[in-house]
Amino acid sequence: MTLPGFRGEASLYKTSVHYGLAAKWNEGSETRWTPAQFLLPAVDGIGGPKGCTTTPVNVSICSSGCQKLCNTGTEIVETCVSSNQCVPALSCGPCLLPTDGIRAKILANLPIDPSTDLIFEQSCQQGSNTFSRRCEICSPETRIGLPIVSDKCIRVCMRGFDPSSINVEVRDC
Repeated sequence: MTLPGFRGEASLYKTSVHYGLAAKWNEGSETRWTPAQFLLPAVDGIGGPKGCTTTPVNVSICSSGCQKLCNTGTEIVETCVSSNQCVPALSCGPCLLPTDGIRAKILANLPIDPSTDLIFEQSCQQGSNTFSRRCEICSPETRIGLPIVSDKCIRVCMRGFDPSSINVEVRDC
């Protein structure tokens, strides 16, 4: 029996945690199931791109509540690390126009430039650090039935009100 996307040698590494049952992702029209250590489809080496991530985890996995997961390209290594090495969870608010800056320009009778002033932003917090970052708003995907060619699915995304920041995505559906 052949199991697509699974290489036996990739599962032969030592771990300090229990495996989950399975991870699932869609690859085009094909759905793949793999052991849970493969959180992403294999791209570089095994289980995705090489590198390490340090993230908070359930304390039943690591008593410190923080785990480092490294993909060397030939194996995936999981280790528990101290909580001061954890990257705090990122939490962001809604994607909105920066109304304070726009209001200030209107009150000062200054022109509003869509390419710099009408760009969507969101306020984010990571640990004690609060910051703003640019963001994008996307419409839900809409199916358009066409009589001669295959149906198309369309989605519009905007980073602001400047025409160059609008992106229309079309795909066969």
